[in-house]
Amino acid sequence: KGTTLSTVPLGVLLFATWFASFLIPKLLSRFGNRIVYFCVALGGAVGAALCLVANEALEDDDAAFALLIVGSAPQGIAHASTNSYRYAATQFAPPAKAPLAISLVIFGGVLSAVLGPEVSKYTRESMPTEYTGTYILLTATWAAQAAVMLLPAFKPAALPNQTADSAEKELA
Repeated sequence: KGTTLSTVPLGVLLFATWFASFLIPKLLSRFGNRIVYFCVALGGAVGAALCLVANEALEDDDAAFALLIVGSAPQGIAHASTNSYRYAATQFAPPAKAPLAISLVIFGGVLSAVLGPEVSKYTRESMPTEYTGTYILLTATWAAQAAVMLLPAFKPAALPNQTADSAEKELA
């Protein structure tokens, strides 16, 4: 599509992130961390895979560009959910260590912000078609994140006027 529309997929990703940043907390309260984090990470993997198909397999430039845009939206939603990981981390730390848990998650995000562009320098041209390696790595990263979300025993979300402990007792 040339440079005229080249930022549309990124714009869609950022819009989806913005939109989902209002939606994710409501979903977390209603359905719980495990299922929401799993579904949105899986959605991120599907979105990255769609971008991979658009980049590698489609010869029609218009169809490839449309698929690249479609694949960007679920990745934006997945990005919005990662912004709440710092709060979910407090479920696995004693109350006195909650600030440390939040700090470690934020540190991981900062480290990713530094390492991500560096890794993409090497994956960008690692395959015959430019960016194919990047999309493969991105798909694998989101899929691994979805798998990891099935591992921890998240505490149930407390409803208004309810503590997490009483919510846990109701489930038992």
